[in-house]
Amino acid sequence: MAIVFLVSCSHGGFVQGDTSQVSAVSSTGTTTNVVHGATVPLPKTVGVDFNKHIDRTTTNAETLYIVSHGDPTDLAHALLATVTCPDSLDHCDIEPTHPLEPGHEYDLCIDGVRYEDLLFHPVTHTTFTTEADTTAPTVSSVTPVADTTGVSASVQPTVTFSEDMDSASFTTHTLALAVHGGAAVSESVAYDSATRTATLKPDSALSSQTTY
Repeated sequence: MAIVFLVSCSHGGFVQGDTSQVSAVSSTGTTTNVVHGATVPLPKTVGVDFNKHIDRTTTNAETLYIVSHGDPTDLAHALLATVTCPDSLDHCDIEPTHPLEPGHEYDLCIDGVRYEDLLFHPVTHTTFTTEADTTAPTVSSVTPVADTTGVSASVQPTVTFSEDMDSASFTTHTLALAVHGGAAVSESVAYDSATRTATLKPDSALSSQTTY
């Protein structure tokens, strides 16, 4: 098993040989062991396997966290995330609130995790880079589907994408509803990152017997 941390200092009670294995888990469930400095598939969660039982009361977003590489490795610069140790005394998962960026370098920091024997895990910073996203997003679905008739005048059309999009990129100029062969409808656009879905919200009811 590879040693995957860079020891910068000790929180206390450091025992030579105390190590942890970091892993990156993609949205499809694929797990990749993370060696310090490695490039890994874009992870949905980052896991830490400790080499012995830990005191789970010391595992939280203040002792296990991720920062953008180059920023100070302190809590003030930590990414928002949820830390869980599901039914385990030697494994924890860190799930960032917002997806990690492709082609970006991060540091996973362990600082203050204590073992059941009351010794502390050494303070470590594991650096990894997420793979660049080379696959263009595609439209997964559209509602109403093309050529649907009898659609309600109060409909709010939706577009779902194959991957999470930048919400700031959605405007009435980049995603619009228009009368077929005519003018655009006055509307607003909302994007839900969790479902990867953009919703067009017309300011007023659509016209009946009209193709859009």
